[in-house]
Amino acid sequence: MAIPYAIGQYRVLDKIGSGGFGSVYLVEREGKQFACKQLAPNMVNQEIQQRFAQEALKIEELRRDFQLEYLVEIIDVLLNDNAFVMEYLPESGPEYFKRTKDMNFINRLVHGISQLHKIDVVHRDIKPENIRVRNNIPVLIDFGISSWWDSKSNILPGGTRFFSPPEIVAMFPKYQGLPACQSACRHLVDISPKNLALRMKQVKKRHDVYSLGMTIGVFLTGKHPFTDDSYAIYLKEGTVPEFEDWINAMPEPFSRFVRLATTFSPVKRPELPELLQQVELNSCDVTMISDSSIVVFNEAPYLCLACGGNATAPDHACPHCGQTYRTLRLTPEPEQEVIFSEKSEAIQMTDNHIYIDIEAPDFDIVIGRSPDGTGISFPDDHWMSRRHGHILKEGTTVYYKDGVEGRMPSHLTALNNVPLGTARAQLMGGSFLMVGSTVLLVEKCFGTPTNSGGDQ
Repeated sequence: MAIPYAIGQYRVLDKIGSGGFGSVYLVEREGKQFACKQLAPNMVNQEIQQRFAQEALKIEELRRDFQLEYLVEIIDVLLNDNAFVMEYLPESGPEYFKRTKDMNFINRLVHGISQLHKIDVVHRDIKPENIRVRNNIPVLIDFGISSWWDSKSNILPGGTRFFSPPEIVAMFPKYQGLPACQSACRHLVDISPKNLALRMKQVKKRHDVYSLGMTIGVFLTGKHPFTDDSYAIYLKEGTVPEFEDWINAMPEPFSRFVRLATTFSPVKRPELPELLQQVELNSCDVTMISDSSIVVFNEAPYLCLACGGNATAPDHACPHCGQTYRTLRLTPEPEQEVIFSEKSEAIQMTDNHIYIDIEAPDFDIVIGRSPDGTGISFPDDHWMSRRHGHILKEGTTVYYKDGVEGRMPSHLTALNNVPLGTARAQLMGGSFLMVGSTVLLVEKCFGTPTNSGGDQ
């Protein structure tokens, strides 16, 4: 793809990075250089555009409110160009550490991420390439991408291979049959607390801990520990000699820190506060955040089926046309045949969307692979059990629960990559329910499908 001459009011000087999301450009405005991240054209839709801009603004708000010097500064959000502009930090973390051997750089990185976890902020794609340097301080870029992207990145999933923990890598089709990582994935349901929303926070933080351990190891050794073959053995057996040798080559106390951080089982893997109690690293002058400072992220914006507008949750009416919250929409990915065996005035399907009327009578419908004994079936999904679980409506709230008549499916359903186990999960706008190999994107909508002039 040709390099654009300009993005908004910024003149493009060079292309400095690219990936599945799009490209990063070195840009200039009024004599000052910045980095500009732009979505790839094939990645652009209304939902992604909204989240892309909102995430950039959210991170900048956090950086300012808590004075977080280890977050990249967002300069501008270019809605019409599907891009945002951030400070340009030319030196990468690996380049800086190789040049300086500055151990306090690693200390700052650990304590900085620990402070982020105090306000329930996770990165979920920590790796050397996502760490830049400003005045000898580590700065995280590509922040939060994996937490909000689209359903495919949640299923495929957030993070980068080798730096992602086994319980997340287990969701890749290539590794789904390997015993140790499958066991790690299933044990996500054993993480305390049992409350699903709170457990999700712990799962995401432990994801960061593993990625942080791998990243520190790469800083210290200059390499990651796996070949493709040894990585497969690691996921099959839970360890491999090359991995142990890699950790043993690191100096203390970092060797012990990395060993604990990369604990294979997510249940046994400590969170950062516990880890820092077990392994004392030198303190450093990072911004400290009060334990009482909690950030609560709302649901994704509600979409209006009548006018195509949206509003920040939890508004109960469209500010553009007045339609009220009336519909929960589930969009299966990939697109496939969906069979309705049980008629319900609460559910209809149009244009590959399943619409649930929250004002209709309550229901309890079984979903699964087989049309026999289910109300909604996905016959092409061979990872889904014949009768996989229930979609339930109680009042204006819709839930999902795994298992039918006490029998749990072979592949546990995950909400935003977290297996549900026996928990009943409320379906929140912007979440992703992975049933078998089918992802159901959950959206809350104003109006009804009959209000829509077309596919929104």
